[in-house]
Amino acid sequence: MNKKYLNKKEVAELIGVTVQTIDDWRRAGKITYIKLGETANSAVRFDRDDILDWMERRKHNTVFRGHLQGIERNSGFEPEKPSEPYESTETYDQPPDLY
Repeated sequence: MNKKYLNKKEVAELIGVTVQTIDDWRRAGKITYIKLGETANSAVRFDRDDILDWMERRKHNTVFRGHLQGIERNSGFEPEKPSEPYESTETYDQPPDLY
């Protein structure tokens, strides 16, 4: 079993994003990587199989998904559920009582 390790540029080309995006995902903990040293500028490598599995887990089938279903909201915003329609008991065909 021969493992294939990729650098940031190769991963970016494989996924179709920029190297900066790969760095952002790596720092945010969204993508697994191997650090080849102890300093901040140490080289990093990515296991090709891990990257392909990571991409596979992100596939969505939008045909069977409802509107906004399955969309993650990072801001904590959740849309309100529709309330019951408002029914007024007032009658509007009479002028208001002014006195």
